[in-house]
Amino acid sequence: MSACAKAIKYAFAYSDFKLDQDYTPKDDYASNKTRKENRDTSSNIKESDCTFYRKLFLLTRGHICKARFTSKNPSTLDRIYNDKGHSADNVKLCCLFCNKFKSNKDENLAGLVIQLKNLCLQKSLPMTITDEEVYQILRSGITGGLSQVMNRYNVAGETKINQFKFINGKIIS
Repeated sequence: MSACAKAIKYAFAYSDFKLDQDYTPKDDYASNKTRKENRDTSSNIKESDCTFYRKLFLLTRGHICKARFTSKNPSTLDRIYNDKGHSADNVKLCCLFCNKFKSNKDENLAGLVIQLKNLCLQKSLPMTITDEEVYQILRSGITGGLSQVMNRYNVAGETKINQFKFINGKIIS
C-alpha cells in the first residue's frame, strides 16, 4: 500500500517536467562579481580573441543546461567536432559539470539527464545515487526513518536480479 502511495506521489512530482524549461537553481551573480574583484589576469586569452570570447560569455549561457556562468558554475569550451581543435568556429560554451558529464555521450541524452538533475535539485526530489562510496556515507548516517527497506542496493554485474518468465501458462523464476 505504501509503495503505491509513493509511486503516485513521485509520478505527480515529475508530471510537469518539460525538457525545454530551465530548472537551474537561482545564482547569486552580484555577490560573486564583487568577490572576484582581485583576479589574477596574467593568463587571460590573447587580445585578438578578446572581443569574440567577451561577446560569447556575455550573450550566451551553457548550451546544454542553459545556466549562467558564475564562480560556482564555471564555464568551459565544448568542442562541436572532437577531431578539430578549440578554434572559434568549433566551440560552444558549456558549464564544467555538463561538459564532464556529456564527455562522448549523446548530447540529447546528456541534456535530458542534466535537466532531470536540475529539476530534482529545485524540487528537493530524490535522485539515483550512482557512486557506491556516496551511498555508504549516506547509509552510515541513517537512523530510523521511513518504513521502506533502505539496506539493499544493486551493483551492476554483481547483484543477481530474479526474472520471471511466462512459459506454457506457468510463471517460472
